[in-house]
Amino acid sequence: MPLLFLSSSVNLRFTMSLLVAVLSDTHIPSRVIGLPPRVLPREIFPYLEKADLILYAGDIVEANVLKELAVYAPVRAVKGDGDAAPSVIHTPETLEFEFGGIPVAMIHDSGSKRGRRNRIRRRFPHARVVIFGHSHIPGLEDEDGLLLLNPGSPTDKRLQPEYTFALLHIEKGNVRGEIVDLRSGECHSAGHYPPLSTKTPKSPKGTEFTTANKNLLRERADHECQVCSSTESLQVVHIVPGSEGGRGTVENGQVLCHSCHMEKTNKDRRRRELNGYLKREPTRTVPSHVIDWVFDTLSAWGASLPVQREEIYGLAVERLINTLREKEAEHLALDLVRGNLSGTHDKYYGIDRWGE
Repeated sequence: MPLLFLSSSVNLRFTMSLLVAVLSDTHIPSRVIGLPPRVLPREIFPYLEKADLILYAGDIVEANVLKELAVYAPVRAVKGDGDAAPSVIHTPETLEFEFGGIPVAMIHDSGSKRGRRNRIRRRFPHARVVIFGHSHIPGLEDEDGLLLLNPGSPTDKRLQPEYTFALLHIEKGNVRGEIVDLRSGECHSAGHYPPLSTKTPKSPKGTEFTTANKNLLRERADHECQVCSSTESLQVVHIVPGSEGGRGTVENGQVLCHSCHMEKTNKDRRRRELNGYLKREPTRTVPSHVIDWVFDTLSAWGASLPVQREEIYGLAVERLINTLREKEAEHLALDLVRGNLSGTHDKYYGIDRWGE
């Protein structure tokens, strides 16, 4: 059955002031482990008690968090890339609706910053507000009749020194957004954060894409991914910046399906983050209790690891990362130097926590 935490109050017209709470990327329980049933930060609940509607922009992981939110107001949610559990698998990938006279759209991953505003406008031409998540980095931008909003994450501050969510204030057909820092209690309006969108260049740097090249790439993209040969997961994304049509994503002339594109992106991101640790703190020793916690948790989930915990006890960051890189286990190295488990561990560790 599809997820639905919603009441008829979503159709309210703009005869009164309305408050919408917007959350994303809580990753509960995959990134917040061992907490009691009420897992959201306690600072968020006074805001939820005043909300007329709660919107959730993906990476729910399990539906319990939506049930907790639904105690306070009707909830509408979209599915994120981490939402593979049976309780959330049928959540829609996009939503378009009207609330208080304001057309609203939601999607988890809005793509890259480059050209985002134009791309979202094409995807949701009638929306006044478009909400997305995925990056965990909050942002708010209201220009040319389109309000873009990323509420950040109320449970993850690795990429931003704040736990955040957002509010939409709707009154008499007008809408205003603000992002709330749950630790300080400060509310930030549009202009506080860096821009959410930059202009798309006419062509990629150092590459000349002729009409013939575009047609060739479009033809190849219509058939299969050049990495996994899949045809089922090719999605309408782009061939080159500024072009239209075609399926798949082109990276350095290579057509990739969405799955292979995300795998490459995540692998590059892991490598950059690990290199950052190697530069900043190569001699720091990863505590044994962190190693035990990660290994015990993964063992309880049935993961198969390429290394014994005893092999990495007492290793400095540099040796630990290099050891696990040799065993093609960068994801494990990253979890250990972070001191937590990432939201993508199921795939990389071969875990099936949602099986029969």
